[in-house]
Amino acid sequence: MGIPLRGFVAFALFAWCLSCAGGEQMLSTQDVQRAQLEYDAASALFDQDAEAGVQALVAFVSTWPRSPVADDAALKIAEYAVSHRDAEKAKHYLHWIVKERAQSDRAQSANLLLAQIEIEQGDFKTGYQRASQLNFDRLSRKEQNQAFRLLTDFDTWREDAAAELFWRAKWHSLTEDVDTRLEQEARIRELLQGPLADYDFQILAEHLEEFSLADHLALFAAERALSLDDIENAERSMQWLAERDLSPELLGMYAALQQEILFQQEEGVVRVLPAPLSSLEGQPLPDLSNLSGTIGVILPLSGKWKSFGEESLKGILIATGMFEHTSPEDAAEADEFKPRLRVVVRDSAGSPVQAAAAVRELGEIKDVVALIGPLHHQAAEGAAEVAERLEIPLLTLTSREDVSRDRPHVFRCGMTQISRTEALAGLVESDLDSSRVAILYPKDQYGKRLKNLFWDAIEAHGGEVVGVASYTPDATDFADGIRSLVGYTLLTRDEKALLAERRRLRDRSKRLPLEEAIALRSAMDVLTTMKGDPLPPIVDFDAVFIADSHEKVVLIAPQLAFHDVTDIRLLGAGGWNHPDLLSMGRKHVRGAIFAEAFYSEHPHPAVAQFVQRYHNGYDGEASQFSAQSYDATNLVLEQFARGKDTREGITRGLLRVRDYAGASGSTSIQPDGNARKHPFLLEVRWGRILPFKTP
Repeated sequence: MGIPLRGFVAFALFAWCLSCAGGEQMLSTQDVQRAQLEYDAASALFDQDAEAGVQALVAFVSTWPRSPVADDAALKIAEYAVSHRDAEKAKHYLHWIVKERAQSDRAQSANLLLAQIEIEQGDFKTGYQRASQLNFDRLSRKEQNQAFRLLTDFDTWREDAAAELFWRAKWHSLTEDVDTRLEQEARIRELLQGPLADYDFQILAEHLEEFSLADHLALFAAERALSLDDIENAERSMQWLAERDLSPELLGMYAALQQEILFQQEEGVVRVLPAPLSSLEGQPLPDLSNLSGTIGVILPLSGKWKSFGEESLKGILIATGMFEHTSPEDAAEADEFKPRLRVVVRDSAGSPVQAAAAVRELGEIKDVVALIGPLHHQAAEGAAEVAERLEIPLLTLTSREDVSRDRPHVFRCGMTQISRTEALAGLVESDLDSSRVAILYPKDQYGKRLKNLFWDAIEAHGGEVVGVASYTPDATDFADGIRSLVGYTLLTRDEKALLAERRRLRDRSKRLPLEEAIALRSAMDVLTTMKGDPLPPIVDFDAVFIADSHEKVVLIAPQLAFHDVTDIRLLGAGGWNHPDLLSMGRKHVRGAIFAEAFYSEHPHPAVAQFVQRYHNGYDGEASQFSAQSYDATNLVLEQFARGKDTREGITRGLLRVRDYAGASGSTSIQPDGNARKHPFLLEVRWGRILPFKTP
């Protein structure tokens, strides 16, 4: 249905008025007010009776073409005409708005409607050009969606993939409808896998940097590069993304891709460790004099984990400079440089419920931009769930890797058995030139896990486990396990008789003069079975990994020697750095190598500096708990020093930590939030426990 005849007459009169309007003066204030009243009346009528209202609006425009609201009336008339399939009449009013009211608030709306009409009528070039030149900032949000849909649909129809991508990026950044956003992302994947397959996605992302879709493009660029084994270009995209303010969803995708890149770079090595501390130059600590910020701390300061929590708190307070000045004079001189750092502490009592409550409480304090703790894995799990919900970075001190799984804001900073066994396996393969090892382990949960981790690490490095034996956790006699490693099991009657003969000759040699004893022992050594095979012990390995503490090692080592298992390395994954290892193990533990989470006598400046600062503030000896909490705190302070003082800024900054030289060893933060820490590799040498020295 078109505009009624009376409306057309008014329209003709309106056109005649326009032709004469050029010489008219601006309306007086009284006329403006009168025109506004008439427009309001016509609009009210339009809302009640559209057909009558549009006639009133046509009459209004013909009477008051210079009114400030004439363009509003003309736009309503045009929209009514479009809805009643009268495109020509709509175009007349729209062209008038565009020409005579080019600077009005309705000009862009008129251009958008004109573009829609022109494209529908087949004048694609004019319509597309008009739509693409719109001032989108002067359109309503609804109109912006309409404009971007129009442009996107047209470029889809004419198969201009690059232009379509550009308008989809604008549309994607504007729309709040989840389904529409997902639809855009799905279509973009189609474009990138098809028509745009030869484009450099990273360049496209940089051109669209102002839009959120640029982050998707860069992720797609990294994905495609990885699929083509193009690590260099994958890293280029990831470096660009590292500086972006990614959404939690994209942050998770970013982390997964970063992990995949690391895996490909390592060519199949299961675990990635940072460089050993000995190979890293000393890194200066953050300058606290100009730093400001608030760190929340959640530690077990009561209950059975109290002593560990208190020790961890010491490391945090040392890192934040609470004990830098040891005399009133020093403190007075440093008043103007006093750090503006705050540490807000809450007690978790080792409880996951209390830890979660502490995170909620600290998370409500806007100044708190990062949290450190808890220690125990159950409390850390409770804290992590809430921290992720609040999107506040949490640096847990647990060794349980699953605490950060699918939680982009949760990090784990404790030393793991995985890191210890990986470091030992790498050492066996690279520095000891040993590819064959045996394993002795206690039949408990700890021993079985450690055995499996070391076995996996050795095989990942190309080595071979040639023997495995176990013992009960309370054992003091390890003969059965040792004998099984060196071939004493499943012997025939003849082989047992030969072994008995060898023992008899050995006992006899002890009563003979030296030269005769040497000759007899030489005869013993060439005894073989009827098939010519050697008799046990058959030591076909270069090292024995003992998955236990130093208390068991000092019992096992002499028994290995008793069974003629000599000239091998003893390997351990922690708990061996104790004076009793030397005093009780003596010559039997000579050359033993083990991995520890902390070694206070390491010569690296990072360790020496921490130990000195600890002694300045506290009595007693520093421990791995104070060292790792000290390092975790310094990782946050490093972000403050780089100007990252928001929760998201610190989260992104922590993901970029690589080869950080700290008191608890070197640290790299993996994309999944897990810290890979290179442990201290120690060796029994010259009757002392010293850092391992490459042969």
